Amino acid sequence: MCATSDRLHELSGVQCDEVLDVCVTSDGTRSKRGFTATYGIMVVIAWETGQVLDFLIRSKRCNACSRKLNKVTEESAEFAAWWETHKDNCEKNHSGSSPSMEAEAALDIWKRSEECLHLRFTEVISDGDHYGENVTITKYECVGHIQKRVGKGLREVKKQVLAANRLVRAGMKEMKEELKEKKLKVKEKEKKWKEKGLEREGKRKGEGSWIWQRQREVGGRCRGRRVESGGGRAEVEGW
Repeated sequence: MCATSDRLHELSGVQCDEVLDVCVTSDGTRSKRGFTATYGIMVVIAWETGQVLDFLIRSKRCNACSRKLNKVTEESAEFAAWWETHKDNCEKNHSGSSPSMEAEAALDIWKRSEECLHLRFTEVISDGDHYGENVTITKYECVGHIQKRVGKGLREVKKQVLAANRLVRAGMKEMKEELKEKKLKVKEKEKKWKEKGLEREGKRKGEGSWIWQRQREVGGRCRGRRVESGGGRAEVEGW
């Protein structure tokens, strides 16, 4: 990484012991997504040469400490004596949340860049937020990350639209079934009404009805308000 710094100084025509303002690209990743990641790494790359300038690993646990604590307690004298020889090599260097690994690692890299590399990162291409003390840092959005975020947003919108369409289709299907049921009920009612109407009509005109009895009295066939009897016509009383 010192060779990369010397290369940048050489390309810019600046002495290696002078602080040089450079443009870099940075990104970080964790062992897994979410809030349960135990490891994270941050990498800074020189934009001009494409070489790695610095990186930092953040860890929320130490395997050696875990193995030791499986055998003894943290309050024991044995662990205290072992810790004195191990603390300089302990892998655990992060106590915050998993998502904060990237930001804290970037902050440490930015702070030590002038002292270790004689470089000052004044322009950065990344997807995160980095800050400098007494120095204005120009941040450029990474096109790849923009595409990823926009693509994710469009996929979410597509899911919502498809879900809404499914609900609409389900609602239309349900409405059609309800209309079909209503039509069947109406047809059943019409059938019942028709049967009742025929029944009433039979009772009014059939054998034993008052019309049938009146016809027997006058000895003819009823036609409207008149009765035909023996070739002649006579008015029926009460009609």
